[in-house]
Amino acid sequence: LKLCSPLTMSQSSRLFFTLIPKETAVVLIEFQNEFATPGGKLYDAVKPCMEQTNTLENSKKLMDAARNAGCTIIHCPICFDPGHNEIAEFPYGILAGV
Repeated sequence: LKLCSPLTMSQSSRLFFTLIPKETAVVLIEFQNEFATPGGKLYDAVKPCMEQTNTLENSKKLMDAARNAGCTIIHCPICFDPGHNEIAEFPYGILAGV
């Protein structure tokens, strides 16, 4: 399944549905300074993707609209145990930067 931004879809091909705000939550995973702020340890690993998709700007629009509608916003940070033992001996991807 390929998801398209409403800005790239024609009006006739958009899907519309209704959510009940008091029963709806927006969950944001790993939106923290290490990823989302220049100078963060993992920022350079995700910067190209975040810029290409306007991640921060689009996320803010979504959160503002969801809050205004009465939805719950949940932020889930990535956390590690002291010593980072849960990361493989030879980390890959963005975890290689931890």
